[in-house]
Amino acid sequence: MKWKEVKISSFTNVVTGGTPSTTERKYWEKGTLPWLNSGDLNKGEINEASNFITELGLRNSSARMMPPATVLIALTGATTGVTAILNIGACANQSVTGILPSEKHSPRFLYYFLKSQREKILRKTWGGAQPHINQKYVKDFLVPLPPLTDQLHIANILTKAENLISQRKESIRLLDEYLKSTFSEMFGDTVRNEKGWEKRKLKDVCNRITDGTHFSPPIKKEGIPYVTAKHVRENKIDFFSNPWFISEQDHKDIYKRCDPKKGDVLYIKDGATTGYAAINKYNFEFSMLSSLALLKPNKTVCNSEYLCAWLNNPIVKSRILLGMAGGAIQRLTLTKINDLPINLPNLSLQSSFAQIVEKTEALKIHYLQSLLELENLYGSLSQRAFRGDLNFKDKELMIAAEPEVSYIVSNSSIPEIKRGFAKQVLGGKIVSLFKDDKNFTHIKFQKIQYLAEHFVGEDLLWNYYRQSAGPYDNKFMHNVSDRLKQNKWFEERNFRFYPLEKANDIDRYYKNYFGNKNEHLNKLFFLLKNSSEKFCEAVATIYAVWNNHVILKQNFDAENIKHDFFEWSCRKTDVFTEDEFDKALQWMQKHEIVPTGFGQLIKENVRKKV
Repeated sequence: MKWKEVKISSFTNVVTGGTPSTTERKYWEKGTLPWLNSGDLNKGEINEASNFITELGLRNSSARMMPPATVLIALTGATTGVTAILNIGACANQSVTGILPSEKHSPRFLYYFLKSQREKILRKTWGGAQPHINQKYVKDFLVPLPPLTDQLHIANILTKAENLISQRKESIRLLDEYLKSTFSEMFGDTVRNEKGWEKRKLKDVCNRITDGTHFSPPIKKEGIPYVTAKHVRENKIDFFSNPWFISEQDHKDIYKRCDPKKGDVLYIKDGATTGYAAINKYNFEFSMLSSLALLKPNKTVCNSEYLCAWLNNPIVKSRILLGMAGGAIQRLTLTKINDLPINLPNLSLQSSFAQIVEKTEALKIHYLQSLLELENLYGSLSQRAFRGDLNFKDKELMIAAEPEVSYIVSNSSIPEIKRGFAKQVLGGKIVSLFKDDKNFTHIKFQKIQYLAEHFVGEDLLWNYYRQSAGPYDNKFMHNVSDRLKQNKWFEERNFRFYPLEKANDIDRYYKNYFGNKNEHLNKLFFLLKNSSEKFCEAVATIYAVWNNHVILKQNFDAENIKHDFFEWSCRKTDVFTEDEFDKALQWMQKHEIVPTGFGQLIKENVRKKV
């Protein structure tokens, strides 16, 4: 079905920002209003700002406050055409245009559509060194506008697909973090060397250390592969994304100097990425530039995986780089590299680490392939959705909408032994944010805690049961006030929370445990700020019911969710109307508070359901 294309200005208002005078300190100092520039739009989802202006600054500029769900477009410079969506209220400078929310469109549908149109937008820019578009161009931009229900459904599907991509990227990142933490656990602190490993120099554990050619051979379209520092990153050599070649004769001359073999370590010795090491996993011959050193480890005392991990260790790297020579372009000399110190554990322990690396890298390859498939699927869904060709019963669509439950597991970096405390930290953060909210009751507290844990996929000693007011963790809620007081964070008096002397410690712990998921949590907390206890109960119960359906691999069906919601307990039919259920579900879809199947089926309480 091809939808009619309409101008953006025909269904919503378009506004452009402004900048208060930078010479007036009263417009900036102690500002509380988030103020964005075009560079902030690279985040996609805007949950916070790095700059703020005052109310006076807002009144004395052309900037205006834009509500959450405003779609933003960058007008000028390198970010021209970059699209983002506000999850907070904010204003912006004149390089940003805001498309305000309206009753005729789904902001997230519009966000995904404009995001898919950036190449088209860039073709229509004008200007030389600083390409740009203007507000009129945005107002006149044509958008295919299906019925609002279809917009919401398309936005929901694309959000799910995008979330899966984010989850897969996070899984890959956590595998890298896992290897780093495993290295530290097995071999200890690299500086203190509390395990007493023998100290050697690199020249003592390598059969040979050399570097590539010191002259620059002509680059050919084909020939012998030629690897430079730009092809090497931390434990990764990526030659094929941007291959360079040299003639066979030039290669023969260089190969006499260095002959990289599979298993050797390439080490960047000068340039912006100095200090990165990677294992050569290629079986073919190639030549190297002098910006790379070639380390051939003596396999009887040191294996490649340990050597590479040692060189990439952040503490080791920082100490090495402190001793670099050079001016504007610092570099490591071969003499310096030969004399670099290394702790040398026994070979059997190194071999055990190498086996862990091998298994982890195999899983990473699987995840990378999965990521590529998901990105291709997202591209296909996006193109078909905006052409009006999307079949809502399409098999690919269902893969995006209802991912395999086996993928939805906790990728938590929080050690199991610390998850109980992390749960207290999350609860403390919720109290610190909501303590002055007149609607903040124990029921609202529990429902936000439940939603937060599931929204970011953290198994914090999962123990949720079916209770009349929704999913409930009896053990946590009965102890949370005592724990908050013992930690000297908050004291509860007459159902209100009051800060104690160590309340500020919560943010430090919160950043440590949940820093990488801060944006998702901020979005949830912002959306539920000042919401009623009743609304939070509805959202948490709908989420729990819907999540059960996902775990059981049941297709999304609003009527089935409604049925199970009102079957949850007698309280639901006494307290809620069908209209209130419908509004809560639509609110969840609009703001992407959508379950993924994380966790377990909600347990029945041992007592009879009431």
